Amino acid sequence: MRIFNEIGGFTLSEADIIRRAMSKKKMSELEQYLPIFEQKLTQLGANQQAAANFSTELIEFANYAFNKSHSAAYSVLAYQTAWLKYYYPVEYMASVLASVNAEKLPLYIKECKDMGIKVLPPSINESDRYFTPKTDRKIRFGLEGVKHTGKSWEAILLEKEKNGEFRSFQDFLIRISASSVNKTAIESLIQSGAFDEFRLNRKQMSEGLEEYVKAIKTLRKKSDEKSDDKNKQIRMFIGNDATIGFQEDKPLTPSEMEKQLAGRHFNNIIAEYDQIDLLEREKKHIGFYVSGHPLDKYKDILKTAGITLVEIDASFIGKAIEVAGQIQNIKKLQKKTDGATMCKFILEDMTGQMEVICFTKPYQTFSPLIKEGVIIKLKARVIKDSINDEGHLQLSLQEASQLMKADAS
Repeated sequence: MRIFNEIGGFTLSEADIIRRAMSKKKMSELEQYLPIFEQKLTQLGANQQAAANFSTELIEFANYAFNKSHSAAYSVLAYQTAWLKYYYPVEYMASVLASVNAEKLPLYIKECKDMGIKVLPPSINESDRYFTPKTDRKIRFGLEGVKHTGKSWEAILLEKEKNGEFRSFQDFLIRISASSVNKTAIESLIQSGAFDEFRLNRKQMSEGLEEYVKAIKTLRKKSDEKSDDKNKQIRMFIGNDATIGFQEDKPLTPSEMEKQLAGRHFNNIIAEYDQIDLLEREKKHIGFYVSGHPLDKYKDILKTAGITLVEIDASFIGKAIEVAGQIQNIKKLQKKTDGATMCKFILEDMTGQMEVICFTKPYQTFSPLIKEGVIIKLKARVIKDSINDEGHLQLSLQEASQLMKADAS
């Protein structure tokens, strides 16, 4: 600001606008003032080339300029977070996971794995609202992070605090059935692995859920009606004076209800979902894989890539990179101009997914490698999605090499 004010002759208000343009990296706005600044420099005795060079240096400086007070504050913050990460890694990473958006979670879960910290699926008894640090370098997924559950976590945590942990899946359904936890929320909790600590597998719970909830409602209604009728009869016999030691008949307790419903509705013979199906359901309800990954058996091969997909952001636009992953959802396309074939597909690695577009020329060379399920290594350029203008990125395939054929299973 002092340079533009004292040398360039700008007012402090104008100098502040220029300062803001530099801090926000708004080059088009900054360039509006540079010709005036250069003219002022030449008036003060600088030759035209030296003035132009100085303006260029200012633009280059604006690309990495950072306010001193911000630098000092960031340095302190960096020191504090580094200290916490070193001495309290589990607590620190649990806090990080609780604070980032869903798109970035796979990146930080990978960071946890690299640090030897295991991120566990949600647990109906162990989970809190958010990610929770546990002993033995483990972090437990929070109930609020399970999709399609709304604010069910409030009712669940309140019930646990009031009446203790849930002893079984049936105990959970009986105790929670009168609250705001609906069938959709319970199904999401099942598929996320929140009830894995109980004897039933996820498929058994899912298939028996509806009938068991109906049975609870029927039994509770009968129990309430029976208690009401019995209490009315006793009152008719002794009158409304309750001072003679009359004790009302109470509805069935959750434990009594569970005993009466034991052995029904959940078929222990039903086998669990196969591993891939189970993981896909888990991802649907949590947003990513936690208890495993379909590509786990290829992880050593995938490590040969330069970077992971989740690391790619707008700063990579225009750059050539190396990535590796599994090919999914291939779609062949025809160019309208000459009918030539090209394609696009989804590339998935251990951290996420990204769309790859293969234009006609590379498609002619590498189409034999582009098959469903193939583990492939790509050299690609990061580009903006030409159709979707919401900041989505794509990879434009340049070269490809097969790392492993599609799994025959």
